[in-house]
Order: sequence, then structure tokens, then C-alpha cells
Amino acid sequence: MPVIVLERTGVFGAFGRSYRLVHGHGWHVFFTLVLLFVIMLVVQLVLALIFAALPNFWRTGLSSIISGTLIAPFVALVVTLVYYRLSGEAQATAPPGSGEAHGEYRQAP
Repeated sequence: MPVIVLERTGVFGAFGRSYRLVHGHGWHVFFTLVLLFVIMLVVQLVLALIFAALPNFWRTGLSSIISGTLIAPFVALVVTLVYYRLSGEAQATAPPGSGEAHGEYRQAP
């Protein structure tokens, strides 16, 4: 998603760019996403325990709304930080003039 938003790439172009960014860092990205999933699971469990006395309809509805409100910005932050770290490493290892400078602010001359 950050490739689409920050680099203004189309959907299919974003898949290729994401592949190039993650290439060589797949396990790191995978374990970051697994850790993110575990954190989301813990938040869901805590909310389920807090709302255990409520009827099932209210318990699931409130826990979904509250966890979505708490977790969605956190997920977006983690994914964006992973993107910036990977794009920064790609820029550092790219040869000069290779056109790999994406996601950075450039002021017009």
C-alpha cells in the first residue's frame, strides 16, 4: 500500500516494486508481520476478556470497533515504517543514477 500511495504507482506496478524492495529481506518482513498479527491477537483477547459479561452480539461488535480503532493506525504505521526502511536500503545500495530514489521529498529547483 505505501508503494501505491507514496510513489503513485499503479496496482500491478506496485507488486513489482514491492517484490524488488522485499527481495533479500523476506524473512525480516515476514516476522515483522507475524509480530504485528500476534499484537492484534493479544488486543482482541484482552478486549474479549473485558467484554465477557456482555451478550455475544455486543461483545463482538464492541471489541471489533474498539480493536479496529486502536489497531488500524498501528498497522499503517508499521507497514509504512517497513516501506521506508526497505526503500532507504534500496537507495543506499542502488548505483548512482539508477532511478531508485522513491518515496522522498524533492524540492523543485
